[in-house]
Amino acid sequence: VSAGISGDSDYLFFVSREGDLWCLDHSGKELWKTHVGGQVAVTPLPNASFVTVKLNYNKFVQLNSLDGSIKWQYQAPNPPLTISSQGNITYGDGVIYSGLPEGKLIAIEAVTGLLVWEVSVSSSKGVTEIDRANDITSQPIIDRGTIYAISTNNGKINAIDRRTSESIWDRPLSSFVGLNLYGNDVIVVHETNSIYSLENEAGKTNWRNIDLQYRNIGRGLIIGDSLAVGDFAGYLHFIDLNNGKLT
Repeated sequence: VSAGISGDSDYLFFVSREGDLWCLDHSGKELWKTHVGGQVAVTPLPNASFVTVKLNYNKFVQLNSLDGSIKWQYQAPNPPLTISSQGNITYGDGVIYSGLPEGKLIAIEAVTGLLVWEVSVSSSKGVTEIDRANDITSQPIIDRGTIYAISTNNGKINAIDRRTSESIWDRPLSSFVGLNLYGNDVIVVHETNSIYSLENEAGKTNWRNIDLQYRNIGRGLIIGDSLAVGDFAGYLHFIDLNNGKLT
């Protein structure tokens, strides 16, 4: 298995390393299998009667959940040099959202596969292609009419109006692993593994924790009023989301 497992009340989905999307029922019986045209490292996104996969070269394929037939395909721009990490896609109100290389965020109409909008979360800087690698390698998160996305490599976090695609606010802050929502706050694991709590309407910093810097922590999981994160040594840490202190 290269990506998965996801599902809904009827089906389970995963992608094999050969590039096949598998659909099982909840007893484990194979219902169908479809080759999607390449390798996939992102968990399939099921919704209602369809499932969408994102290939490693930024091609999106939507399939019918009933029989595995392909409904539409969309190929996003693919620059010559990208970071070898793919952020999960997300869905809200009939639109599929995904981060891309070069700090791009796109919105695709789920029914038709047509591009709704494309915006730049941040701009690439530097002389060489490596310097300019500025991808979105984490999953965008939706909070009602706003979507938040963050880019890598001295990039930015950007709060974007989902309807107009206009930026509500942005600030320099970068992450490879992404964001969480906690009430009215956005929780960011910075690329140095500092943890930030930002006020969601203007991006103002509530607190910053530097205790886990360079310990290779992930995005983490919010449990109650705590953020639980694991590190490279296998330790599990809990951060109080009210004050940013380790508990």
